[in-house]
This record gives sequence, C-alpha cells and structure tokens, in this order.
Amino acid sequence: MDAPPMQAYGSSEGAMDTTPNHQKREKHDAHHGDVHHITSPWVYLAVFVALVIGTIITVWVAFHDFGMWNKPIALGIAVIKSTLVVLYFMHVRHSGRLTVAVIVIALAMLSILIAFTASDYLTRGSKNIFYNEDPPAAGAAHDPATVPVP
Repeated sequence: MDAPPMQAYGSSEGAMDTTPNHQKREKHDAHHGDVHHITSPWVYLAVFVALVIGTIITVWVAFHDFGMWNKPIALGIAVIKSTLVVLYFMHVRHSGRLTVAVIVIALAMLSILIAFTASDYLTRGSKNIFYNEDPPAAGAAHDPATVPVP
C-alpha cells in the first residue's frame, strides 16, 4: 500500500484555515457583491404616509354607498396596503428568490381557497344538479315524502 505523499512544510493543502472571520466575510462580500440593502428613512416615511392615506380612503369608502362595488373597492385598497407592508416593512423587495417563491405560492394557495369558497357560496340556492329541479321556495314546508329517491 502506498502512503500519501508528504506535504511540504508551510503548504496550505489540507491545513486548517486560520483566517479570521471578518477577513472571510470581506472576501465573501467582494466575491458576491454587496447584498445588503439599506433603505432610506424617507422611503419608510413615504410608505407610512401612503398607508395613512389608504386608511383614510378606506374609512371614506365605508361611509359611502357604491352599491355592489363597496367590497371590491375596500378589498382593492386592502391589497395595495398589504403589498406595501410586505414589500417594504417585511423587506421582501430586497430579498432572495426563495422568499419571493414562498410568498407567491402562499398567495396562489390563498387564491385557490377563495375561489373554491366563492364557487360554493355563489352556487347555493341554485338549481339542484342531482335531481334537475328548482330549489324550494323560501319558507316552504319540506315534505319528506316528496323527496325523490335515486
């Protein structure tokens, strides 16, 4: 069996790395670039003002009648405000692809949940698809003898 070749004295191969951590960090940052983003306080102030204005608009919309558009308008304002909070106060605007992927997947799952719930809610009281009959009138007495048996 052959033994591995001897290393020369002072060789760095296989030797323990004794470089201080701050030098490693500087070398790492120089290699990958500056990945830390510093957001100006003015940006946070602008986002805060936008959120306050959004809240004022939400209250104004709540006291006016827009018919069937009340809820969509309020939800639209809420989506804009929550997007601002997620992007700036939760620092997603400057985060990596994995964080963005997690948020996109979570929003997709929420959309599926809302779509299924809405489809259930919006089809209640419609024609019975199993028996091809109209729903009973509101307040009508239910006679078990008239229920068709499949």
